[in-house]
Amino acid sequence: MQIHAGQYKGRRVKTVKNSPYRPTTSLVRKSLFDILGDISGKHVLDLFAGSGIIGFEAGSRGAGSITFVESSLRVNSLLKMNGALFTHTKFNYVRQDALRFLGTCGEYDIIFADPPY
Repeated sequence: MQIHAGQYKGRRVKTVKNSPYRPTTSLVRKSLFDILGDISGKHVLDLFAGSGIIGFEAGSRGAGSITFVESSLRVNSLLKMNGALFTHTKFNYVRQDALRFLGTCGEYDIIFADPPY
């Protein structure tokens, strides 16, 4: 998968092979961020992060920080590995059930929730 816009446009994000996750499609991501407009400095929460492509796209477009919430250890490890490639963005990684996390989290400007189906 590839970042579509911003500072890291064209950068590829690795995914877990044979994963049951279905990443948000390119067209949906583009439409979503076109609607949101400027997200510079915003604090973003990416629930059910999976591949993290939504959060990484937000980071590339100038979000101030992104918190990924993902319950899978394997996927969380890959999120951290991919996040290391984005040096100008602050990422936080939470390995926890997304719905439980909501009961304990602080405030965010933008919350993405794209659970697996």
